Amino acid sequence: MVFWTPDLKSDIQENGKPFKVMELPLVALRHVADFWDPNEQYQLSKTSKKSKEIIKSIIKKRPSQLILAVPSRVVLAYSATESFNFDVPFYRDNMLELEGYEGVLPEFPDDCFQIINDLKDLFGSVFKRFAFFPTWISWEGLYRIVDLINLDESLPIIPAITMNTIRNNRMFLKILLENLEKNVQSFTIREMERSQKSLKIHHNFEIEDLYVENTLSLDINAFTSLKFSRAYLYNVNIASEEINEILMSWKMGRFGDKMELFYSKDVEVMDLRIILTKLYTDKTNGPNGKTATINIYSYQSTNENDPIPKESIQEYKNSRRNWNEIVGNNREGPHWRGISPDLQMEENPLKPWQDERAAMAQFIFLGLNAFMGGLFLVATLYNYYKDEKETDSDISCSKANGNVVKPFKVMELPLVAFQQVADFWDPNEQKANGNVTKPFKVMDLPHVAFQQVADFWDPNEQYQLAKTSKKSKEIIKSVIKKRPSDLILAPPSKIVLEYSDTESFNFRVPIYRNQFYKDYTPGDHPRFSLRFPDDCFKMINDLKELFDSEFKRFAFSPNYLSWEDLYRIVDWINRDESLPIIPVITMNTIKNNGMFLKILMENLEKNVQSFLIWGMERGQKNLKIRHNSEIGDIVVKDTLSFDLDAFTSLKFSGAYLYNVDIQSEEINEILMSWKIGRFGDKMELFYAEDIKVIDLRTMLNGLEAELRDPRTVKRNTTLADGSPGWLCGGIDVTGVNGMTATIWLYSYQSTNEDDPIPEDIVQKYEEAQRNWNRIAGDDGDPVRDAIVVDTHLNITFE
Repeated sequence: MVFWTPDLKSDIQENGKPFKVMELPLVALRHVADFWDPNEQYQLSKTSKKSKEIIKSIIKKRPSQLILAVPSRVVLAYSATESFNFDVPFYRDNMLELEGYEGVLPEFPDDCFQIINDLKDLFGSVFKRFAFFPTWISWEGLYRIVDLINLDESLPIIPAITMNTIRNNRMFLKILLENLEKNVQSFTIREMERSQKSLKIHHNFEIEDLYVENTLSLDINAFTSLKFSRAYLYNVNIASEEINEILMSWKMGRFGDKMELFYSKDVEVMDLRIILTKLYTDKTNGPNGKTATINIYSYQSTNENDPIPKESIQEYKNSRRNWNEIVGNNREGPHWRGISPDLQMEENPLKPWQDERAAMAQFIFLGLNAFMGGLFLVATLYNYYKDEKETDSDISCSKANGNVVKPFKVMELPLVAFQQVADFWDPNEQKANGNVTKPFKVMDLPHVAFQQVADFWDPNEQYQLAKTSKKSKEIIKSVIKKRPSDLILAPPSKIVLEYSDTESFNFRVPIYRNQFYKDYTPGDHPRFSLRFPDDCFKMINDLKELFDSEFKRFAFSPNYLSWEDLYRIVDWINRDESLPIIPVITMNTIKNNGMFLKILMENLEKNVQSFLIWGMERGQKNLKIRHNSEIGDIVVKDTLSFDLDAFTSLKFSGAYLYNVDIQSEEINEILMSWKIGRFGDKMELFYAEDIKVIDLRTMLNGLEAELRDPRTVKRNTTLADGSPGWLCGGIDVTGVNGMTATIWLYSYQSTNEDDPIPEDIVQKYEEAQRNWNRIAGDDGDPVRDAIVVDTHLNITFE
């Protein structure tokens, strides 16, 4: 490696030949090494183990800190003004339709942590903090970062975490905190802004110091759901009501027992009456016996015996006399204004003539406000009347208030409807070919004729026309032919109205991409309008009312959804009383979206009837899901490398695998998980279609399986086609809860209990019974019967 500039290299070539730097004496090499920056030293140390040891021995050790700025770089900082960046490769995934969803290399974030460990070893640096930029990190990137942090034994406690704005990334904050398993010494959040939805976070670790900076509207719900020892607010616009809520949260024990300090700098205005609502005193006792002391009417000193200044004593006496007015309901009492760093009480100094003048100004203002309000109401009513009038008069067969409605062939209307339409024409309005030359008022048609006309419009046109006015909506609703239909929400872009497998209509929801970061956006998620997904949910309710449709399923495509979108969707699902249970959820591949599945399941509060996953592929890291909701049937399709850890951490009644390459070892682990009670008590069925090879010895290892005689052991069951029947024989495994898992091998299924067992089934059973220890155990070499080829595997639990 050569670090010379071209000019220096040319000079060396003219006056002498290059020399081997690594063969210089140690003292000289140290002087040469001083010309290299840390990046060059690091790159040279990677060339070989010998180079690493030499570079490590000659580097001048200076106090330095490491910052991981996820996902693109590691920063080596010597001071606030001297730092060096070590870049981590990343790439853009161009396979997705909504461009710009960033992928990360399979080695990320392992490369980041490897660089950190190398730099710690090379420069003697100390790891300082994680700097998170939510917009630049994908689902999978965050999952793997959190997993590595939790597993890293060299990091018993996290020194510091910084995070940018959470307004559109609140789910990122929720995921990060609810999955971290280590305490944090310092957590800094810039722009902890309030959003439309409340954010509640449930985390088990502790934060020592919480810093909130540069915030115009504090997200008080998120703030009061955190557990910390000390909180520091800088440049935060916090209202007196919010301070009161923080004190009330502490009083109810929401912050735990370790809260020591709350500090807010530069509070512009404080109203003590509001701050102390329901608290009543400047010393507030919590349920744990602790006391919160507000540093107002106080004096701070470095010496216990220092005399109290007279002005402080006088301030206390004045406040004591007026205490009921300060903290009571008397609105004429004194008010408080915070002037950082001190607090100053101001008595109301207005003279009587000033009171009269203020009262007169207030009266004039209120009168003007009432007049403008009345004028606005009159204008609103007039516009409403005008819109209704225009709607009734302007809707024609070709246009409806600007919404395009598809023209139709009047001559193809049924006779009765055509007769009623023809009444609107005079002879001069017709041509020789029978086509109408002048539009007519469709909404004025008789009901029967209008029904016939409405049949020419597709659901999108009917929906658009229904939106023009309340009257239009009622008319359209009355003439639509009701057919069984289902609604599918495919967030973020569309809702599908489905009449059958072949007839469906899409209702599009506007989306937009966040163009804030045009030049450098590794990990950027798609961003959509602030009203999404509210527009989706409103459209669903409108379509349900208009077409009498039933909501059928959510179709999730993780790569198309941002952190905030997922949070708001889950929040809406949990709060929607018209959806007591979720009918169906479908989801695309989880290989690089394991965190999406984890977040979705761990935050859903409603049971799911059916959950379909395409491509439940195994990732580099184990995925464990802890959820309280229950899944009726889980269906997995088209999977090459089955994610067994994610599968066995789900709670379901029935599992169906189609075109899934599942191995005998994995089936054994599923049965072992059931045997020790991991799936709970409600598991009823496991079915895997078209398994190429089953090794019974591997599949039954450690299960203490028993082979049952089909002539004597018969059980009532549901057959593969859904009809009731009988299962004769099979392989039984007993669980710790007393339930039995029956594997439908060496068995016979019949619709009648008294049907005779075929002779070949009996012979197969007897042969397997003689060799059972060699088939299912470890007694000698396995026999040919221990291998089953090209079969469906059916396991029932009862």
